Amino acid sequence: MPPITVPFPNDGTATVRSNEAARIVNTSANRETIVCTVTSRGGGVPTFVFTRDGVELLRPSSFPGHPLDRYQWILNKDDGTLPDGKSVFVLALSFTTTQYTFVMEHCDEFGARIGRVLKDIDYESPNGEDTFAEAIQIFCE
Repeated sequence: MPPITVPFPNDGTATVRSNEAARIVNTSANRETIVCTVTSRGGGVPTFVFTRDGVELLRPSSFPGHPLDRYQWILNKDDGTLPDGKSVFVLALSFTTTQYTFVMEHCDEFGARIGRVLKDIDYESPNGEDTFAEAIQIFCE
């Protein structure tokens, strides 16, 4: 399926290659994980917040060497970022950087992707007042 480009206020667009609404992750028996990668391009310092159920998990300044072109983190049961039950994860972007790519992958305990990519979306806006929030529900068992 070819990518779909959709506008968002004020002047932004999202080019969507994959956008799952939810996924079941087996964190107990299979020790599955979620790998998230945000790549930034353009001028400015990357500005985003990643939350679980409204609680901040990280922002770019959480990473050594910030500002970076690429931010990557792993959600798993061991560190508590993938708790049992249903959680809603949100990546909230601000456009001090003009372009971002967000890739979210469901992986086995060795890092190999399971099934389709959960999120693979490019976001772009020349307007520094634009914001965008991308959500997904993860059910952990």
